[in-house]
Amino acid sequence: MISEKIKLILYEKNISIKEFAEIIDMSEAGLHRAFKNDDFKISTLQKIAEKLNIEVGYFFGKSEIEEENISLKKFSKEMYNVMIDLFLTFNEKRYNEIPDERISQITSEVNRINDFYKKNFKE
Repeated sequence: MISEKIKLILYEKNISIKEFAEIIDMSEAGLHRAFKNDDFKISTLQKIAEKLNIEVGYFFGKSEIEEENISLKKFSKEMYNVMIDLFLTFNEKRYNEIPDERISQITSEVNRINDFYKKNFKE
């Protein structure tokens, strides 16, 4: 969990792991190991927080990003369900009135949303 938070900040700041290892006076292999095991000394976390200009507490609590991701996931699931319900309702009641091209567009869009949801929001 801590590793993911650090990696996200590095990504946002466009800093490679190799570059960051140099910034915090750590070997690249050591930083990779710490990321892999999600195991950091407190002194290392303090140095990381200082160099990234964040509070050390960020590593131990839910971040704003995690909260936003939870909200996005909930919204996306609700949106997905609404889209499927609308499509099925529309399909049952007015299917014969819709031009084939529009049916193809709707089907394609629902499939795109379905694929996106399954890829990004597996539970």
